[in-house]
Amino acid sequence: MPVEVSGGNRLAFEYGDQFSEHIEAFDPDWVKVLVRFNPADPGELQHAQTRTLRRLHDWVTAHQRRWLLELLVPPTREQLAAHEDQALYDEEARPGLTAQVIAGLATAGVRPDVWKLEGYETTAGAQLVLDTVRSVSPGSECVVLGRNAPRRHLDHWLDIAAPLPGYAGFAIGRSIWNEPLADFLAARQDRASTEDRIAERYGHFIAHYTAAASGPA
Repeated sequence: MPVEVSGGNRLAFEYGDQFSEHIEAFDPDWVKVLVRFNPADPGELQHAQTRTLRRLHDWVTAHQRRWLLELLVPPTREQLAAHEDQALYDEEARPGLTAQVIAGLATAGVRPDVWKLEGYETTAGAQLVLDTVRSVSPGSECVVLGRNAPRRHLDHWLDIAAPLPGYAGFAIGRSIWNEPLADFLAARQDRASTEDRIAERYGHFIAHYTAAASGPA
């Protein structure tokens, strides 16, 4: 169950101080929170988001629940300009920045059961982040998020992550169901065809991840 206000640049609970009552009412297996966090963000923003995450961590731990932290590290304007475009930022800068964020949050006592992370372009980048998780958040695992990317990008990210110890799978959403669902809602295809398309996409990523996981790192 997600607990954050969707789409915001500053983390806030969807139900404010009543977030815990909402979780208890629905009793989910996993609590999930998404945060956008860059080490170059203003200090006040970083402190505020860290406090909110620590509050959730403490509540989840006290109530013996499991939780997943979806971490996005979007570039600042300066970082994007320095690396020319998003692709180069993703390859050259984001792994190190992500490792910084994870280390800082863990030092502040934020250690989720699962880190849901953006895909990495190189094995070295993914390994850097995994080494950080292993060092500062022992016992945590990582999964790859989809970021609504096309299949070829997702296949590459899964190829990078799957063979590495510490990755437990993926959590891909819109790349699987967004287009088929839009066609269904617009009456461009029927329910059975929609289910088949979604199943094909989901099955593709399961098979791709499984095959990559059985190969050499």
